[in-house]
Amino acid sequence: MSTRARIILFVVLAVLVVGGLGAWTVFQSQQIQPPSIAGQQAPSQVRGMDFGLRYDVHCSFGDRESTIFRGCKVVGFTGPDQLPGKFGGSSLVYFDRWLILELNDGRLAYIPPTSLKYLEVAK
Repeated sequence: MSTRARIILFVVLAVLVVGGLGAWTVFQSQQIQPPSIAGQQAPSQVRGMDFGLRYDVHCSFGDRESTIFRGCKVVGFTGPDQLPGKFGGSSLVYFDRWLILELNDGRLAYIPPTSLKYLEVAK
C-alpha cells in the first residue's frame, strides 16, 4: 500500500472515530433522566403502560366535581383518518386526540385530553 493510500485511510478512520465519539456523546446526553422526588432520584427504569389492563380513570370536566370511570379499558383515541388538507381530513378538529375508553358494560366513553387527570390500575 502506498504512503498516500495509508494517509487517506488514516484520515478516513480518524474522521469515523471522532464522528462516532461525537455521536455517542450526544446520545448519552440525550438519555432520559429520571425525576427527583423528595431530593432523591427516582429509579431510572422507564416503564410503558399496559393497555391490556383495566384502569380507574380520574377526570375533571370543567367546574364539575371529579368523575371516576372504574374498570375501563383504554381502546384508542380519536383523530382524523387522513391528514388535514385540500382533499381530506377531519373538519371536527375539536374532537381530535380524545381518549376512548371501553366501560364495564361495553359502552364507549370519549374523554377530552384536558379533562384527564390520572389513571390507576383497577382492583
